[in-house]
Amino acid sequence: MAPVFQPGGFDLWLNGRKLMDLIRGTDSALEKLQVALSEIMSPTGGSFRVNRIINRDFRVDTTVPAGVQVIDAVLEVFLAREVGETFDETASIEKSAGINVIGAYEVSEHVILPLSPERGAKS
Repeated sequence: MAPVFQPGGFDLWLNGRKLMDLIRGTDSALEKLQVALSEIMSPTGGSFRVNRIINRDFRVDTTVPAGVQVIDAVLEVFLAREVGETFDETASIEKSAGINVIGAYEVSEHVILPLSPERGAKS
C-alpha cells in the first residue's frame, strides 16, 4: 500500500494505530460509510482512506491461484494512540447498512528501508 500523505496520517502512523478492514458493500453503502466515518473521525483527529476494488480481473501475479473476489474495498483507519485503544472500528463499520467486514487487522510498522533526503524524504 502507498504511504499516507494526508493531514495527520504520517504522525498518526508513528504515534498511533493503523487498522485495515476488508469490506464488502454496494457503491451507495460505501459512500454512506465514508460520510459516517468522516463524522466519527473528525472529533478524534484520526483519518481514513477507502481504496475501492476497481478491476476484479486484475492479478498482480498470474502464477498465484486466485478465487472469486469477495471484497469491494480496503479501508485504512489511522487513530491517535489514546483514541485507538477504545475505538471499535468493526462494530462502527458494521452498523452501516449494506456493509460486511470480511477481515479486520491491526497493522504494525516494519521499516525495510528508512527514508533519507537522497531518496526524497521531506523534512
